[in-house]
Amino acid sequence: MKKMEIKFKAQKVTYNEALDGEIINASFYQQDPEDFFENPSKYLSVSINYEFPPTKPSTEWFDGDKFDGGLDIIKYSLEKNSLRIVLQNNMVFDISFDTDENTYKNIYEFLSSACR
Repeated sequence: MKKMEIKFKAQKVTYNEALDGEIINASFYQQDPEDFFENPSKYLSVSINYEFPPTKPSTEWFDGDKFDGGLDIIKYSLEKNSLRIVLQNNMVFDISFDTDENTYKNIYEFLSSACR
């Protein structure tokens, strides 16, 4: 199957928890999501809901043309300023970003736990 690579620099990186950590979301936005519906840009969002099995991460994204999601994470590599995620069907996200130490630490712990 042909590899599809989505590459961008994230201007905004978010990490959020709900229900005392039962739901976790990490998102990487090419542009600030405040005006997303008027001016959509590339993004990747990884979420997990520990409250209801199966507890595996779910993905959704906008590749610049269409919204999609639902593919499993096959492998990932996270460093201080970059994330590379390989999904089913050979889809690859290569995202560079800058974020604060606390957000990075939370995303690192989330992906380490969720993607075992």
